[in-house]
Amino acid sequence: MSIETFMAAITLPLIGKFFALSVVFWFVWELYKLNNNPNNTFSFSDLFVDPISGKSGGSQMRVNLAFIASTGVLLYFSFDDKLSEWFFSAYLLAFIGDRISSRLSTPKDPAPK
Repeated sequence: MSIETFMAAITLPLIGKFFALSVVFWFVWELYKLNNNPNNTFSFSDLFVDPISGKSGGSQMRVNLAFIASTGVLLYFSFDDKLSEWFFSAYLLAFIGDRISSRLSTPKDPAPK
């Protein structure tokens, strides 16, 4: 393959896809470094363990696995140029709605007497 053929194959959408993948890999790499740093309290297990019960398999795990899976689907549709505004809106609504509902449903501390 000549350099001219290579340069002709590089398009702006291809550069955008490469940039998006680079950002995803960078983010995962930074999380990996945080997880392995003994001076940091971050752990991957924190993403899947319910802080109240201390067990995996609770709502914390379900929300994070759903986020990871739907983000993978979002990236696939985006890279395949099939991402619609409806899917993206549903993606945002699902996770923003979850955060809003969890904050509204959290019981308030009783007022001191």
